[in-house]
Amino acid sequence: MPTLLEALNNEYLQEQATKARFAARILHAHFLAQRSEPPARSQPVVAPIKIGRNEPCPCGSVKKYKTVLF
Repeated sequence: MPTLLEALNNEYLQEQATKARFAARILHAHFLAQRSEPPARSQPVVAPIKIGRNEPCPCGSVKKYKTVLF
């Protein structure tokens, strides 16, 4: 009894091998191009200015700044 691989004809196998080589070349070119790009540099995170409870409100009102906790 022939195995599944033996049942496939040589022309079909050659066609699939050609497709696999083509796909491998495309993938290689894609990742090679990404490797040559410089990595993106992120900007540092700047912490907001902390306002004390008895400081004037930054909006300009005469009220004191207080955080409302729920």
